[in-house]
Amino acid sequence: MSAKRSPKNPPTQTFNIFILSSVTKTLRKANLNAEIMTRWLTLILLCAVGMMLVAVTAVVPKVSTGCTYQHKSLYGTVQFVEKAPDLKVQVVSELPDLQVKFVKSAPQHCGEWQIADEAKLRVQLVESYPDIRVKFVE
Repeated sequence: MSAKRSPKNPPTQTFNIFILSSVTKTLRKANLNAEIMTRWLTLILLCAVGMMLVAVTAVVPKVSTGCTYQHKSLYGTVQFVEKAPDLKVQVVSELPDLQVKFVKSAPQHCGEWQIADEAKLRVQLVESYPDIRVKFVE
């Protein structure tokens, strides 16, 4: 009489468990890789948006076509002050936002300034963090 062996795990069942285990590990790795990839892509996208904002800010002129800065006319009578200015100005020799010409009377054009004790525009000269950069011309 031959005795039948009844193995605890037949070979096909062991193979199926091995495959299922391998597939589960692979799926976990894939989910982890997808999460890491999503985070990297989000970071790259945020950096790209930030760089575009910096580029747009650098390209947009500070002086409008109507010769104004934040609704303040950049021609007319000006008074130079130390405190409470309407406009902070840095004097530069290259790449100004506005070329300023001092006139003795009737400033009518963009960048023409007449110095006065009582003026429409109060200007403070600064070395850093200006509202606009100007170059004095004759």
